[in-house]
Amino acid sequence: MSARALALLLVILPAAGLAGCLAGEEATTPSANNAEENTTPVAPGALPDNRSGEFSAFKETNATEDGKGGLEHHHDNWGGQTRIDLFVLRAMMWPRPSASGTSAVFHMPPGALVYEGTSQVEFTVSNPQRHVCDPSAATFGGEHTCTSGSGFGTPEVPTVPDPNPPTLKLEYMHAAASEWIPLGDLAWGTPFIIPISNPAETDMPHATTSLWQFRVLSSSPADVTLTFDVSATIIRGPAGIPLWPGHPDFYKETRFRTVYDGTVAIREGGQLTALLGRQFEPAKPEKLISYGTKTLYVYANITGYEGTPGFAPTNWYLYYKNATGDWNITDIYDANNAVESAKSLKFVLKVDDAGMDTPYAPSSRWEFLVRGALANCYSGCAAYSAEYTLTVIATDLLADEYTCGGIAETVCPTGAKEEGRKR
Repeated sequence: MSARALALLLVILPAAGLAGCLAGEEATTPSANNAEENTTPVAPGALPDNRSGEFSAFKETNATEDGKGGLEHHHDNWGGQTRIDLFVLRAMMWPRPSASGTSAVFHMPPGALVYEGTSQVEFTVSNPQRHVCDPSAATFGGEHTCTSGSGFGTPEVPTVPDPNPPTLKLEYMHAAASEWIPLGDLAWGTPFIIPISNPAETDMPHATTSLWQFRVLSSSPADVTLTFDVSATIIRGPAGIPLWPGHPDFYKETRFRTVYDGTVAIREGGQLTALLGRQFEPAKPEKLISYGTKTLYVYANITGYEGTPGFAPTNWYLYYKNATGDWNITDIYDANNAVESAKSLKFVLKVDDAGMDTPYAPSSRWEFLVRGALANCYSGCAAYSAEYTLTVIATDLLADEYTCGGIAETVCPTGAKEEGRKR
């Protein structure tokens, strides 16, 4: 089980995690007697809070929502609190060590965000124990098969306190970071204080998934047996909450928007990657997939294809990422059609609230790539090169049927995420 999945199962969600406009609370207009408001004006089109970039939405439309949501307003999600837990859970180190050691990565659970106005984040590890399991034991889905977490229904192996726990190191990524930032050593039971020096490091209003991540590292491969409690808490600071524009209305003037239209080239070497190399650059939409969007129509027209004998793909599928940051896959396009005859492809994706871009984002977090599958092996097996035109159309209308894969089970029960397929 991944750290993200672990967080989803064990996290204690913050009481105020759904406060603000996203939960239906009406947007508030500026008030002169509200000490938490920041009415400092920003340049037209520029993002507040010293964030880089410009509003993508307002390059596309000047229309805003009806009502208070369409007026300039603040996004104070604190609900009067000064401390909010992002997650509190029991964790374990990655049970597949490398020569350099092992680690545990923590993504935010849905609804947990580092709000504007956060002055620091406290990250704490405590209660170190060892699970009685040989580090070299077989693993399944990231879990030791000798624990109940393997899914085999076997009894959980007991844990014992560690009287001399190792010193672990902490790294993190904030909302404006693209690489891990080293912080230093963790002390057991003592909060590690991560100061926020720039408001742009906090998550943007109406983000559905936090861009913050934490990584705990050990230099010893033997620490795969280490388990511990871990928590992250945001602390409210004195800085004011800035004004943001009214929410853009992407579908007031049109029901269909072309968010991407271009040409994509891909080359995968599969098991021959060392010999054939790899070209792997997903298409990134020029426009946001945000408020109001219900459905995406993805059209691919294969204009060039060459398969490697013995490793040629047997069919196509869509590999895509939404605003959660997770990569998803659809089922193969048509199990009865070979790659050579399936030239014009159509995928229909359902867009839910969790997968939407924030309407204030400077660019979309979605990415798309049509890839070749070899039988039931979706990744790392097929060897081929292809070129295709790709068009992605967003609409606020629901479709009659959706392409399975990466969608809630109530919509597409046979779908699967990338991590669930053979690689």
